Amino acid sequence: MRCVLIVLMISFCLLSANTLQAETSMPDKETCRSYMEMFCTRCHKAERICKVLGTKSEQQWGATIKKMGDYGEMDEKTRQTIYSCLSPLPADDPLVCAK
Repeated sequence: MRCVLIVLMISFCLLSANTLQAETSMPDKETCRSYMEMFCTRCHKAERICKVLGTKSEQQWGATIKKMGDYGEMDEKTRQTIYSCLSPLPADDPLVCAK
């Protein structure tokens, strides 16, 4: 029974992460910058995000944003917007990484 519950929980997490991949068009840079300030950098510095740009797959970004969204109590629209902002960015993108 315990194994079944664990499998169901893992499946739910993977499915939830995949739903973030549905919206792929990137919002404008000001929207992205605003969302990053409101939701991401209130808990940690932009350098932390910058370090992983260009290293995560879309699925990994979906899982990360879901996890962070659970901590920050973000609604689905906010998660989608942040996903659409971060997932396509290459390493060292100036939107996140200060030069």
